Amino acid sequence: GLRVARPAGDAAQGVLIVGVDPGSPADLAGLKTGEVIVRANGAALTDPEALATLIGALRAPWVLELVVRSEGLETTHRLASPATPAR
Repeated sequence: GLRVARPAGDAAQGVLIVGVDPGSPADLAGLKTGEVIVRANGAALTDPEALATLIGALRAPWVLELVVRSEGLETTHRLASPATPAR
C-alpha cells in the first residue's frame, strides 16, 4: 500500500507520500515517504483523489508509471501489479 496526502503550501503540486507498506508494489519500486508524486501514467496530479481514481481504474495485470520529485529532482518509478498466486 501507498498512503498519500496533499502537500503543504498554496502552490504545492502533486501528491505527498506519507507512507509506504513494506513489500508493496510502491516499496518494491523504491518510493519513499516524503517524496511528491507529480505525474501518474503521464497525467499531472493535483490531489490525492486524482491518484486514487487512476489507481481504481487499473485492472490486473497493470503497470503504473509515476514521476516523483524529491530534493528538487524528478525520477520515474514503474510499479507493477503483484503476481497472481497460482491456483
